[in-house]
Amino acid sequence: GRSAAAEPSLITARAACLERHGWQDLNRPLLFALPAALRPRGALLALARLLALGSAEEVEEYEQRIFWMDNPNVDPPEPTDLDRVKEQRAWRLIAEWTEEAVSRATSQSADFVDELDEWGMYGRERELAEAVASILIGELTVLEKAA
Repeated sequence: GRSAAAEPSLITARAACLERHGWQDLNRPLLFALPAALRPRGALLALARLLALGSAEEVEEYEQRIFWMDNPNVDPPEPTDLDRVKEQRAWRLIAEWTEEAVSRATSQSADFVDELDEWGMYGRERELAEAVASILIGELTVLEKAA
C-alpha cells in the first residue's frame, strides 16, 4: 500500500541525495535491469533504501551506507550497519514495484499478441512474434514467483 506523502524537507533531502549520486533529472523515469539492480551494488536497492527513510535527518545519517559503492574507499555495509525495519521497508517497496511492473508487462504482452491479427501477421512472422511474446510472458511468470 501507499503511505502518506512525505514531508517537504524529506523530499528535498532525497532529491539532493540522488543528485549527488548522479541522478540529475528526477522527472525522467528510471530503468533498472533485474536482478543486477537488486544486488548489493544495485541502483534499485539503493533507491529503495533511500525511499525507506522517514526523515531528512535519516537521509543524512544513512547516505554513505546506502551509496557506499560511489566511494572506492568504502566497503559494503555489514548487515548490522543497516536498520532492520528500514531494510524490510525497502524490500517491501521493491516487491511492490516488481509486482506492478510484472502486471503491466504481462498486460502489454497479451495486448501485443491480440494485435497480431490487426497487423496482418501470419505464417512464420506470426509464429516468431508469438514465440517472443511467450518468452516474455514466461520470464514475467518467473519474476512474479520470485517477487
